[in-house]
Amino acid sequence: MLPRLFVTLPLMLACLPCPAGVRAYGASIDESVWRMDKGAGACRLSQRVPLYGTAQFVSRGSRDIEFALRLERGTPEGGGWARVRTVAPLWQPGVLSRELGLVPVQHGLQPFRLGADMAWRVLAELEQGMFPTFSLGEERGEPVTVALSAVNFLERYPSFLACIDTLGAELRSAAESAAREAAKPLDSVYAEDAPNRATLFFATDSAELTPSALDVLGKLSAFIKQQPKIEVVIIDGHADDRGGLKANLKLSERRAQAIKDYLVGNTGLEPIKLRTRAYGEKYPAVPSKDAAGQARNRRVLLMVQLPAPGDEKEPIKQLEKAVETMNAIETVTKPVILGEGPTPAEPGKGLESQPVIESKKEPKE
Repeated sequence: MLPRLFVTLPLMLACLPCPAGVRAYGASIDESVWRMDKGAGACRLSQRVPLYGTAQFVSRGSRDIEFALRLERGTPEGGGWARVRTVAPLWQPGVLSRELGLVPVQHGLQPFRLGADMAWRVLAELEQGMFPTFSLGEERGEPVTVALSAVNFLERYPSFLACIDTLGAELRSAAESAAREAAKPLDSVYAEDAPNRATLFFATDSAELTPSALDVLGKLSAFIKQQPKIEVVIIDGHADDRGGLKANLKLSERRAQAIKDYLVGNTGLEPIKLRTRAYGEKYPAVPSKDAAGQARNRRVLLMVQLPAPGDEKEPIKQLEKAVETMNAIETVTKPVILGEGPTPAEPGKGLESQPVIESKKEPKE
């Protein structure tokens, strides 16, 4: 008999009606303590239910809170569904109980959670002095109920709400700062040992040349001006994978064009020698899984193509050689008219040394 009395006594002292034959758990008036804690990126409002477990509301800086009941021992027999309702204390006579709904119960030390909507409804009931009560099946053949006490709730509830607002502002500020950092372009790259190449980086959704990019372009322009012959400057524009395919392609075109416009205006190169190509997000430098990867993919690659070392006219010579080859092929494959071939060969001379003589037919009347 003693264990039964010991279990039901806390709820009786909480001034709730306690039906006979129900194994009820709840804090007495003296035991009704609410705690508000902030840590690990969350605000927590909790109450210990003597001999049963701890009820806790948790918010991670948004109004999207959740409620969980963590037990000190296993889930009561039966599982199934938990009935959620609010009960008025004895000092509020005439106030009727209100049904809040049903939630599924799982076996374990944390049998159920309440989503944001239901959690806010439970908080609103506590604010009005009501006692949210959960019916959790049976234990040793008797129905089990767990009640939260509204006693002393208003001493901690305002600080919980303030914590949510403060943490939310901190998280938003941190997110905005991280977004600004992620949107910043990397420093453009120009190596003295490869003066005909450069990599320029851009801010998010921008084709504007950064101070770092202008510095690199200044060095590249000085290199270009020192070259007597330049075949072509290849300018390849790229984008990260944020945004649509068409938008990213257009953005990479704008970035390449911005480089071309700069070089035309600062090197004296003819526009025909500046070839722009746009690839959008098609060829990332690294996988764009995070902000750092996306920053490396917002880029333009430049390469100044010079004549082969020691022979600035090599492209022209290659073209002349190709023309000669084509002419030779035409000569070898020139048709011979049957029956009117070459003259007999002179003694000591091969047929291949004789010229091909074409006869002319008299025009018909």
